[in-house]
Amino acid sequence: MRIYPLKCRIQARSGGPARIDVYDDIGDGDWPGGGTGSKEFAAQLAAIKGDIDVHVNSAGGDVFQGIAIASALSAHNGKVTTVVDGLAASIASVIAQAGSTRVMAPGSMMMIHDAFGAAVGNEAEMRAMADTLSKVSANIAGMYAERAGTGTAGSWRALMRAETWYTAAEAVEAGLADVIGGGEAVLPGGFDIAAFTAIPGRIAAQLRALAVTRRGGPPRRSPRGGTRRPRGGGPGQA
Repeated sequence: MRIYPLKCRIQARSGGPARIDVYDDIGDGDWPGGGTGSKEFAAQLAAIKGDIDVHVNSAGGDVFQGIAIASALSAHNGKVTTVVDGLAASIASVIAQAGSTRVMAPGSMMMIHDAFGAAVGNEAEMRAMADTLSKVSANIAGMYAERAGTGTAGSWRALMRAETWYTAAEAVEAGLADVIGGGEAVLPGGFDIAAFTAIPGRIAAQLRALAVTRRGGPPRRSPRGGTRRPRGGGPGQA
């Protein structure tokens, strides 16, 4: 087994598909722990031959880097299976769509919402930012519609505006996943439920009951997530 020196872990395994763990914020910018950047990810992925299992446990990050990661996975020469181990929120849910087979671990969850960001400037600059965010969100809505095989970009955009959370079974029913797998769901370290504004009570209760991933160690049990700052920064955060 070889472990590649990537912020997300890539393991080449003999006799089976390579395993990639995306247990990070998406993007190599100002994220706790550094985040997973698309440029480095694509370069490392190019060295992997054959089938891959991509395990996702992320609250999201930079939209364009996330789309680039999803594109790299879709273009990979081999079968790609994506597995949501705990949480695929925001742009991480788009990465989860890159698998030819999409698996939700029992107890795992997925969240979709509109892109957002921060802007400073005059009226024209603020309107331009709003227009950009609208285009980014519409683009992602089209991706969900195409991958789910049901609904329209408009109907998916409405779900994004509402910040919609899915249990494993609901994700399969909605067409955002294909099957519920085995194993036990865990949350990414540092995840803060309070950073999200529209989590239904039943979903929040399930999130609080999940184990939390520690970097370099096994999951630990916690009644709540750790600390996590709300998303912000440039256009296209999700």
